[in-house]
Amino acid sequence: MCAQQLSERELTLNLNISDLTHQEGGVRTRRASIALPSWKAQPTERELYLSRNKDVKRGAHNNVFRGVQTLPTSHSQLTFRPGEEMDFDALLPQAIREQSIQTFNNNPQEGIAQFMSEGFSLKAIAKVLHNPAISKVTLGEFLSSREEFPSQLLGEFLALLNFANMDFDLALRRFLYCLKLPGEAQKIDRLMRQFASQYFKANRAQNNFKNELAVYCVSFGSIMLNTDAHNDNVKNKMTERQFLDNIYHTAGGAEVPAAFLQDLYFRIVSEEIQLEKEKALYPNATKKGFLYLHNKSFGNSWKKRWVILSDNYIMICKKSGDPVPIVGIMLDNCFIAITSDKEKGRKFCIRLHLPPSVKGTSVSRAAFTSHLLLSADSPDDLFQWARSIESKLSPENRDCVYL
Repeated sequence: MCAQQLSERELTLNLNISDLTHQEGGVRTRRASIALPSWKAQPTERELYLSRNKDVKRGAHNNVFRGVQTLPTSHSQLTFRPGEEMDFDALLPQAIREQSIQTFNNNPQEGIAQFMSEGFSLKAIAKVLHNPAISKVTLGEFLSSREEFPSQLLGEFLALLNFANMDFDLALRRFLYCLKLPGEAQKIDRLMRQFASQYFKANRAQNNFKNELAVYCVSFGSIMLNTDAHNDNVKNKMTERQFLDNIYHTAGGAEVPAAFLQDLYFRIVSEEIQLEKEKALYPNATKKGFLYLHNKSFGNSWKKRWVILSDNYIMICKKSGDPVPIVGIMLDNCFIAITSDKEKGRKFCIRLHLPPSVKGTSVSRAAFTSHLLLSADSPDDLFQWARSIESKLSPENRDCVYL
């Protein structure tokens, strides 16, 4: 996609299309085009819906609509009752949940119609689509449609992933665990633009991206790099310089810091972006990177280590890609302090205060003292790590101390 096209379109989504298509067994088939009637925000809306759709048969035992309906042609045709959130797992028995998911996998329009007929809000439907039984192929095709309703649903789906204080590449990996990218470039484009919007909103304080367009350019460039670096059929691999040039020659990418792109290149080349969560190393990680660590267990000297923040653990590895950490520290009952002066000869330090009995797993049987020092290479890295670690601490320990 050329720079001129990007600059003209910016981040505006084109949401005009009359039908959805789906690839099945190599044959392209068109789904039935149908429309749900408008729902009014009234207590009797479901009765009104049934009275207008007498051909819809309702199973007395399972409370699921049997009739085939379609999506509204625009989101304005459907109004959800404000504040109403349905819990899919609590509302429906397991057999009916499985049936509804199977319906979506076979025909997403009909599946969505069933969820809506049960009174599910847009956010509640998005929660359902995170169920591991949902077909990733069907989900990718459906959410990448140019229709307005799937686009609205994609926004809610992404919001549930919570990209706040998460490294860019880890956020992209987490998104791609959820669905299979379609084969069409235009559909991938729509998914990446929505991802860019959500990531930028959740991480405005970061200095790496000036706007959503910059996130979009780097997202698309990252997917291209991942394919190039980890496809055995590609003989001439993309160099770091070529990767940076690809970003800088695209509208929106000119102001992305070189150091950030160099680090991103290293991360993707050294660890493939897996589309299956089960194949990924530390799939729940929210932050990774090299830090200098100081503690008695390291011989009272600074050691450069690969640090991973995942769930409520800090895991320490000797190098990137190590499948087993040297030590893992549970962050329960820990708190952090940022030091303004040098600590043991290094600047930009975080002091992680540990409880008397540290819960963790240790290969080296390291005996930690009362605190662990972590040192970054820059003030920006320092505060990003501090924010990320703080978000994983117990609520009563989230007030960062500045020394």
